[in-house]
Amino acid sequence: MGTYACTASLAGGLAALALGGAAASSAMPAPVGSAQDVVNALQARGFHVIVNVVADAPLDTCAVTAVRPGSDVVVGVGAPLEKPLYTTVYVDVTC
Repeated sequence: MGTYACTASLAGGLAALALGGAAASSAMPAPVGSAQDVVNALQARGFHVIVNVVADAPLDTCAVTAVRPGSDVVVGVGAPLEKPLYTTVYVDVTC
């Protein structure tokens, strides 16, 4: 059993709906394929992905049950040029 944490980019339609606001403009496809495929797609979009799984199976044999928004990590907090460095997304997986 374990929880895998991966730095990742985000791609997926469900997460876009969950993130709302400006993040919703980055269209993400619905989770399709293995959990590894979804994580790879999210990584390609520049998201920080944390995978929650209780299993010892490889992610390519698992399925995504949920994609949940996390918080933005911001550079220049309070500055006029404040911008997000990355957004965290949580991916729940079952094997």
